[in-house]
Amino acid sequence: MVLRLLSGIFRKREERRSAFDKLAETDRMSETERQALSDRLSEAMSEPGKPVAEPATLEERSYASVFDEFAQNTTEQERSQDPDAGMPEQIRKQAEAISAMSLDEIDAMFPEPVKPLPPVLVLRDYRGDGAAFGRGSSWLGGLPTLGNRPWPRDASGRAMHHLATLDLPELSREIPEARLPKVGQLVFFLRLIDGMSAPCVVHVTAPGMSLPPDDLDRLDQGSGGVLQARAFPDRQDLRAFPRWPVSFHRLAANDRGEPDRAEIFRIAGEPAGYFLSTKAFAAHLPNGEGPWLWDSAQRFASSLRLTPEEMARAEKRATSRLSRLKSDLDSIQRGGNRERVAKLKEQCAIAEQDLRMARDGGGEFRDFEAEISGWAGRWDRWAALGPEDIARLEAYFAETRFDFFANVQSRFGIFYDQGGRRYHSLEAVASDTLRALASAPPETFGTLPEEVRTIIAREYRLPHAHGWHQAFGAGGDIQEENAEMADRYMLLQLSHDNLMELGFGDMGSLKFWIRPEDMAAGRWDRVEATMRGH
Repeated sequence: MVLRLLSGIFRKREERRSAFDKLAETDRMSETERQALSDRLSEAMSEPGKPVAEPATLEERSYASVFDEFAQNTTEQERSQDPDAGMPEQIRKQAEAISAMSLDEIDAMFPEPVKPLPPVLVLRDYRGDGAAFGRGSSWLGGLPTLGNRPWPRDASGRAMHHLATLDLPELSREIPEARLPKVGQLVFFLRLIDGMSAPCVVHVTAPGMSLPPDDLDRLDQGSGGVLQARAFPDRQDLRAFPRWPVSFHRLAANDRGEPDRAEIFRIAGEPAGYFLSTKAFAAHLPNGEGPWLWDSAQRFASSLRLTPEEMARAEKRATSRLSRLKSDLDSIQRGGNRERVAKLKEQCAIAEQDLRMARDGGGEFRDFEAEISGWAGRWDRWAALGPEDIARLEAYFAETRFDFFANVQSRFGIFYDQGGRRYHSLEAVASDTLRALASAPPETFGTLPEEVRTIIAREYRLPHAHGWHQAFGAGGDIQEENAEMADRYMLLQLSHDNLMELGFGDMGSLKFWIRPEDMAAGRWDRVEATMRGH
């Protein structure tokens, strides 16, 4: 922690040496000297005009605050008798470890930051409805063109997911100083199901279409906030992200390699928001914010297919909730709050019904799911729902509503609430349909009203206003990852992208990194990846 802290504060060799010398001697400092070092660290760690943050845990606190605490908790006399008096044991051991290192060993742990290459915007192509959309030699999602190369697998032998293919001649025209290979493509893979694997970046010189292996996991099975994909344009294969061609645009940047956001907006247009939803298009869609195509009915039916583990959770959840409510009711009754007692009794009655359904109604819920699937599955997904169909879908959805705190109870809510792909509203289902249409082939995209197509094409080329896809330069700095990887080039940044079904934590990003010497040698097998959310 000492090394990591000081690496972000003292960039120059002589400053680092001075700081380490001082830190190694903290147990011999006078109070005046210690205060001077504390002030220096505080100034280095804070931005102009902002106070130094003081996190809760020792590992996250600045040495400045530790030194201050050290000085406050001991007297000068106590420290003269015992130089370590009041010093946290962890700090003392780390200071001793640093003092035992040679300056060359210390310097070896702090490679000088590399000067970032100019940033290049990786921009999704204009979403037209002509046949040209979908072509292009660089794209996000879709299938790779690995030629005769085997499909990449992680260390456990599991097939990885394709994220991006970048055409090297096209990219080199924007950033010749990168000295990239003159031919071929860089193809980016990562496994995103139940966590994140090490990345795989392949340089392909003889492209040829590749089909995913049979054991590649479906992308709608993601968990843990890594992946939230479900609005796919082609339901025949849920193992690949929507394919979207991209173009490259070199950007102006400051000395740190950070691009000018205003320039990005001039090139791509200012994005409308984080998510594509029917709410923004209600005036132009046939049913306002609600579903208008059979695709939505089929998506809702699919969300009802709970796993055995999800079904089993219903009884546990209902039992726990009823027990907690009865305990609360016993406590409140002794206090005499009649209004609160009446509400708790009502909630207990709902919880008892849910528990009976969870114990005995599994077969009934499966029959309900089969009924809806049979009803919705007969139709072409892009066919229009009629008024009676919309009313029937709304009635079905009402049977799954679950909002315990609002006393909203339905027949099957206790089951549906356990589903990993549940919907909280029909507007959310319709928004998934809209998102699938936005990245669908031209003939399907063309079925949207013209006003909707125009807005999508003009205002949704960027993932969102605070993040974009980018090659090289300095990407968005989330949780100080740029400082951690300061001796590497950022090869590619992929931001949380609603239209691409890319979800990285809480509106975060995925970055691929490579050391300059590895890039020059074509050692793409040494690419590293970081994923951070806000």
